[in-house]
Amino acid sequence: MVKNSSIEWTDNTFNPWWGCRRVSPACDRCYAATFSKRIGSVGWDIGAFRTFGDKHWAEPLTWDRKARAANRRERVFCASMADVFDAEAPSHEREKLWHTIRETTNLDWQLLTKRPNQALKLLPNDLQERPNVWIGCTTETMKMFRQRVRLLKRLKTPVRFLSIEPMLEPMPIGPADLEGISWVILGGETGHGARPMQPEWVRGMRDVCAAAGVAFFFKQWGDHDATGKRVGRKKAGYLLDDEEYRDFPKGAAG
Repeated sequence: MVKNSSIEWTDNTFNPWWGCRRVSPACDRCYAATFSKRIGSVGWDIGAFRTFGDKHWAEPLTWDRKARAANRRERVFCASMADVFDAEAPSHEREKLWHTIRETTNLDWQLLTKRPNQALKLLPNDLQERPNVWIGCTTETMKMFRQRVRLLKRLKTPVRFLSIEPMLEPMPIGPADLEGISWVILGGETGHGARPMQPEWVRGMRDVCAAAGVAFFFKQWGDHDATGKRVGRKKAGYLLDDEEYRDFPKGAAG
């Protein structure tokens, strides 16, 4: 099937709207805000949101039909230019999203948030128990890990995952800290002023995931390579000690 996203850990990207407010250190160099500013769309951090019409909302229905015809599941990352659980976002658009998720049973919806506290309030109970709803939260530092993971674990979704991207510091956690987590995505920072990531930080997370039986997906080094030299995202690559680590949760298509 055609991949409708350049993001390595998904097949399709869908944004129910554009717009968000920065809420943590991972937002400091937000690619979505930078891209939005470059094309003159949506004022970030001012509660302005760009919404979309019927043609845009029909895309997931098309992906679902194609996935059903191919007898396979497709992943959908929602949302790269927003946060589904932003309390300021248009509630009618979020209700439209819930309806779309219910209608697309051949799609696994990857809902990534920096607001798991709001996810507990805003995600309908029936969607928490659907096998095609995955909930993840960004945990770029130990402070964010402590604040957010305990809330994420309260959700009943069958797949709960962490996005440690950008990884901004070492995270000395143990296997017990990942209990109830199915998947960890890890990556370095890109863009103007990108902060480098140390190899030992990545190795530590790889090893704790292995000990905990959690799928580990190393997405990229970011703009700095493993030596700390700024070479650009493509040249830095995604190999750790000359090996590729790009696993998916148990039962999910790779």
